This record gives sequence, structure tokens and C-alpha cells, in this order.
Amino acid sequence: FDDSEDAWAGLHFNAGSGGAIDHAIINDTQETLRAIDCELTVTNTAITNTNKAVYAEFENGGSLTIDNCVIDAQPGSGASIAVMLSSFADDERKNTTAFDITITNNLINTTNPYGLIYIYKDVEAEDNGTATLVGDILIADNVFNQTSMVSNFIYMGVDLEACDNAIASIKGNFTVVRNEMLQAGLG
Repeated sequence: FDDSEDAWAGLHFNAGSGGAIDHAIINDTQETLRAIDCELTVTNTAITNTNKAVYAEFENGGSLTIDNCVIDAQPGSGASIAVMLSSFADDERKNTTAFDITITNNLINTTNPYGLIYIYKDVEAEDNGTATLVGDILIADNVFNQTSMVSNFIYMGVDLEACDNAIASIKGNFTVVRNEMLQAGLG
């Protein structure tokens, strides 16, 4: 497609739901997969001609696995794969958001100037509250082909804030190993 008017919205997975997509071809979308506080596994799938392949948001917990897929993303708003993780607590409440993110064995091509993978962790606690993010992120054995010279392959941002006798914490591993990163047709 040449513009978003020719694209369909994509598949949405809402809080508490689960999904498994295997051996599928999904194309011509504005945002192929939107995962909100759910359990989503995508394997052996081709995602082509999309503005954003995956947008995931976990405030109450969930998991996302993308394995052995081919993703071809066009320029759009935000990274080709964006994952937002957050936990908030106040007034002596305790909140733990558990997650598991696995992005492995994929071929990801993009012309998107916002980058390939964007992961953001936001933990805020106030007034004796305790907020915790707990879980692992694994990005391994992928081939990233970024044809825009002005963006990141993988970006991770962290905002950790505690005030008024509160506790904010992040627990788990962030592992990036054995990925091949190509840029602007070089490699």
C-alpha cells in the first residue's frame, strides 16, 4: 500500500486474552499486532507492508513471543516493534507487573526512521507504595536490516521513580545476543 487509507487496522489482543499465530501471512496493515496485557505468541509468520509490526503494552502483565518470523516494515509512527512495560503504586499499595518478552530467530527489514525495536520500562511509586516490574527480555539470533541511516536497531529506555517513602524496582534480565545487524544495504 502507498498510504494508510489502503491499509486495515490489524489484529488486536485485549487484556486477559491469549493468542497464537503460526504459519500466517499478514500484510497491508497500519499496525499488524496490538497486544495489551495478554499472552501472544507469533511463530513462522510473514508480516509485510506494515507501518508498525507489533505494539505491546503491559501494565497488568503478559507475554510476547515473536519467533522465526519475517517482518518487512515501512516508515510509520514509532518503531517497527514497540513494547511498553509499566507498574504504578501509591497509598501503601503494592503492584507487581510480570512479563516475558522473547524476540528470536527473525528476519526484520525496515525503512522506518524510528528504529527496529523500542522497549520502554516505566516504574513509579509514591506515598509508601511499592511498584515492581519483573521479567526477562531476550532478543537473540535475529537478522536486522535497517535501511534508514538515522535510527536505532534496539532502543531501551527506563524511567524509575519513587517518592514519599515508596519503593520502585525492576527485576529480571535484558539479553541481546547473536544478532546480525545490517544497515543501508551494507553488511
